[in-house]
Amino acid sequence: MAVGSETYILFMLLISLSVTYLLTKLFIKVHIPRVLAPLMVGMYLGIPWVENLFFNNDSLGLMNGLSNLGLILLLFYVGLGINLKEFKDSSRQMFSVAFFSAFLPFILGFAVTLMLGYEILPAFVMGAVLSVTSEGGVLALLKREKILSSRIGRIIAGAGLIDDVIEILIIAILSFIITSAQISGGGFLVFIVNFALFFGFLVALKLLFIPWIMTFLHDRENEQKYDLFTAAIILVILIAIITNMLQLGLSLGALLAGVLVKYALEKKGKQGFIEEAEIDDMIHTITFGFMALFFFIWVGMHTDIAGLYHDPWLALVLTILALAGKWVGSVIGFMKTGYGGSFFEANMIGWGMNSRGAMELVAAEIARTHGLISIHIFSAIVFMAFVTTFLSPIVFHLFIILRKYKKI
Repeated sequence: MAVGSETYILFMLLISLSVTYLLTKLFIKVHIPRVLAPLMVGMYLGIPWVENLFFNNDSLGLMNGLSNLGLILLLFYVGLGINLKEFKDSSRQMFSVAFFSAFLPFILGFAVTLMLGYEILPAFVMGAVLSVTSEGGVLALLKREKILSSRIGRIIAGAGLIDDVIEILIIAILSFIITSAQISGGGFLVFIVNFALFFGFLVALKLLFIPWIMTFLHDRENEQKYDLFTAAIILVILIAIITNMLQLGLSLGALLAGVLVKYALEKKGKQGFIEEAEIDDMIHTITFGFMALFFFIWVGMHTDIAGLYHDPWLALVLTILALAGKWVGSVIGFMKTGYGGSFFEANMIGWGMNSRGAMELVAAEIARTHGLISIHIFSAIVFMAFVTTFLSPIVFHLFIILRKYKKI
């Protein structure tokens, strides 16, 4: 009996989501970050004979499309979570920890990659992926242990907010590099003109279009939650299309759409904060419960496991630099401000800031799809992200246990 294309696609979705779901449940029980589940599933599905068994051209095309949509929603959610007001209110110690924990890994990654004989663009990508932090899992752990309001918790949370801004800068710089590489002859001038046009478009959105949409949806008697969700999705797709047409990249558009929606809602006051929470909840559910899973699976499928086995040195060096750079940078940032604090607290913050698992993979996937890095470098980055995401919460939890024992 012949298997139709629709059946093949549904079978692919069933296998991918079912295995990811079961593995996620297992990881949650043993306190392993859930983002590693779809990544592991993707690594398995990417083995050549497994891929040939479960996928055909149609299902691979769908997986790629779902991955791209998952990336857009993931970046929109990141942008929606950026709080510029809290960023301005961050303390000097938070800024110091965020700066040094990003700057030192970047310099180490950039310099060592150059020393290994790679060119400047791969070296920049290496430095960039080492510099980011994904503090969500650590903050959840702090909240579970009821120490989120402690000085350590406040510093990690505040430094994480600043790191969100650093992530926007990284995506923006990557977009600039990609655009410059794609546009021949007067590339920089074309980029400046396109960016100016996009900036004007953003101003128009901010002053006219977004307030009109939010006013249109302001009638709470008839409005449903999914109306807000639909309006947000329309906006993120619109801005992503505009940025792509101007050759600034889908990713930058998705990030800025999140920032703009948050800004527009906060301007509405108390009602806006309620609507923001509703949109945040719906975007979080559909992104991390469905769409982003395909992005991480897709990343895993493009990881060259055989290549890492035969030549693991770049991945190992990158992982050591990631762990050491974040830890040393965070310790320096914490201790140098002169606000006091023990070396034990600095150690905790160093491991708390070492958590990864999202934005470094986003940056790596953008770089891979546009030919900025080879599959070997991409695989080394995925290996680094996997190890640091797995290891950091475990070590950080040990420090929490020691903190209770020492009563610090």
